[in-house]
Amino acid sequence: MRTLMIFAHPDDEVVFGWPVTQCAAPGDVTLLTICHNAGKYGSGPIDALREVCHHNKIILLEQTKRIECNFYRTPPRYEMPDLPHVIRHINAVICAAITQVKPDVIFTHNPMGEYGHGDHRMLFNVVAMHARPMLLTDICISNPCHLSSPVIPPVYRKVFPEREGQEHRLNMHWYHEMESIYKRHHSWSWSGHKPVPSCKLYRV
Repeated sequence: MRTLMIFAHPDDEVVFGWPVTQCAAPGDVTLLTICHNAGKYGSGPIDALREVCHHNKIILLEQTKRIECNFYRTPPRYEMPDLPHVIRHINAVICAAITQVKPDVIFTHNPMGEYGHGDHRMLFNVVAMHARPMLLTDICISNPCHLSSPVIPPVYRKVFPEREGQEHRLNMHWYHEMESIYKRHHSWSWSGHKPVPSCKLYRV
């Protein structure tokens, strides 16, 4: 099954994409990352991302022009680039990736943004407009810095029914190995937070 992973930031493929990343079959998974996160970490995030993809035999799409993180904060008007410009850019990048990869399914952030991050939530909405089969986790974490919830909000429970979905468990040895790659490049952004040990993966 050809899977196109679309995540907002470098290290999301480890922190939240591990159900696919840790068991990717060679050539079956392609990763598109929207942001470079260079404003805080320089070239470290992309260097680490390349190494993680190489280690896990994941194809990394390099031709896209990545943008800075926290793009959800872009002013909707009067400043350039404005939010419509950013949305058009992200949509164009996604369209190009779909045309190139011809995926059977797209794996992206869930509508809760896992821990409510605005980039994650916005990217889910842009991807969802493409009306393609999607893989979503049921990861839902409370974080006081974002619009988050400790449990899946009732409006989404039909998307994540309790008895459906495939159970996945995180390989902790693999996780810490990937974490060490990002830390070696001084760009691990999930510091101070525990890994998510298990989740369910849903095809919607």
